[in-house]
Amino acid sequence: MEEAKIYLLWNTEKEKGYIGCTTDFEERKKHHLTSIANGNHRNKQILEDTKTTPIECWEFRILETVRENEMYAREIHWIAELDTFHNGYNLRLGGLEFVEGNDHPAADKTIYTFYNIDGSTFTGTQCDFRKAHNLDVKKVNKLVNDKYSRKTIGKKWAMSMEDFPKTYTFYHIDGRIEENKSCAEMRKRYGKEINFNVLVNETSRSMFGWYIDKSAMPIKRTWYHWNGKVVQNVTDGEFSLLTGIKRANICEYHKQNLKTTGGWTTDPDNLPKTYTFRHTDGTVEYDKSTKYMRKKYGLSYSIMCYMTKHGKMCKGWTATETKKVLA
Repeated sequence: MEEAKIYLLWNTEKEKGYIGCTTDFEERKKHHLTSIANGNHRNKQILEDTKTTPIECWEFRILETVRENEMYAREIHWIAELDTFHNGYNLRLGGLEFVEGNDHPAADKTIYTFYNIDGSTFTGTQCDFRKAHNLDVKKVNKLVNDKYSRKTIGKKWAMSMEDFPKTYTFYHIDGRIEENKSCAEMRKRYGKEINFNVLVNETSRSMFGWYIDKSAMPIKRTWYHWNGKVVQNVTDGEFSLLTGIKRANICEYHKQNLKTTGGWTTDPDNLPKTYTFRHTDGTVEYDKSTKYMRKKYGLSYSIMCYMTKHGKMCKGWTATETKKVLA
């Protein structure tokens, strides 16, 4: 019966290795080195390291010479012995089978529960789970093995629901809402300059118009002016920019529950009434307040009240209330 070699392809720079078996060692060695030199090695991990590791750092060592019918069992043994599946370039546990099943000598037959982000679960061995969902053997093994930091596969499967990244609802001042999004997803979509992690830890803060606490968002109001103008659905900051009214005056208006500020109010019932005043000499004052008339014509407060409330003529003046149309 023909002899076979169990060999180790060793990267002296990365201190990582690959275990293989063959009945023609020289031909296999030549194939590896040619693939490394040409940058087309079929093992993706080896291929990645060929970009940074010179060819002289790749060495071959014969670990064992065995009979041909024993080589796959010994390949399994050496992959486990040197741990080149977890800490090397071997993408499989070794042996003749292309995809290891539960009957593989090195297969993990432990029953696990895998959690999906949608709340569903799968219970079975690594092999059962991998075959049911067409997943890569090494990714599943990394997920199960506690010493690896990888917590999810494709953001869909984990060993615990707590391993999934936390999701939140984000609110933007322009009305956009992003529901069930992680901080990483938000950064990917809206830019790395927005630190959404700070936002979720300090809920009262905002960043680039984004809020995590809807109640912390600035309130949008509709403002009414005595001359009939209306500014709709704006924050206090936007209102200040539009009208030129100082933010301090707007804050004082809210704090002191003032009726108006600069002729503006958020409650149309607080708008001062205006009238059209007509005099017997033909003078007409349109859309004027009683304060204006008192100041301009020297009319007393009691006369203005008598005129506007009772509709009587006083000192030649009559008053008709102006019906405002807010627009």
